[in-house]
Amino acid sequence: MRRTLVLGVLSGSSVLMQFAMQWYVLITIGPGVDTDALFAGMTIPQLILAVVSTSLFHVLVPILSIGDDEARRSNAWSFLLP
Repeated sequence: MRRTLVLGVLSGSSVLMQFAMQWYVLITIGPGVDTDALFAGMTIPQLILAVVSTSLFHVLVPILSIGDDEARRSNAWSFLLP
C-alpha cells in the first residue's frame, strides 16, 4: 500500500512540475512569437519522451514489483547501468 501511495505522489508531482515549468515560461516570456516557437520546438522531444517512458513503464513496473528487496535492487541497477 505504501509503494502505491509513493508512486501516486511521484506521478502527481511529475505532472505538476511539467505544468509549472510551462506556466513559468509563459509568465516569464509572455504570450507571443517567442513562446509559440518554444512550445512548437518542444513538441517532438516531448512526444519521443512520452512514447519511450510509457513503453518502459509497462515493462519495468511489473519486473520491479515482484521479488524481494535484494532482487529489485539488483534489477534496478542492472537496468540503469549500461
